[in-house]
Amino acid sequence: KSGAQMWFTPGKMFVIKSMTSTEARFFNGIAKDYCDHMTKQAESLLPKFYGVFGLWSPAQFSAGMNESAMEFKPGDPRGWWPEPEAWLVVMQNIFDTPLEIH
Repeated sequence: KSGAQMWFTPGKMFVIKSMTSTEARFFNGIAKDYCDHMTKQAESLLPKFYGVFGLWSPAQFSAGMNESAMEFKPGDPRGWWPEPEAWLVVMQNIFDTPLEIH
């Protein structure tokens, strides 16, 4: 329904899902609190997220790149980077569980 694409690893243990830049920024904003919680609550039933990744094409780094195509947020340690062409999140497949799903 969201329009996101999803892929499963061969054993279906992990899901790779496309996401919007807004979703990626949201995850970045909660990453520390999420990691702290998951470290303290190892048995948490929250989905387990393993990483959010931006994908850039080689063309984005060609000599034709200009600052108007780049994004910068004050305080961002990355400095100037182009907005990725796509964002992906890797997470545990919530249906890959020994628990009975009702």
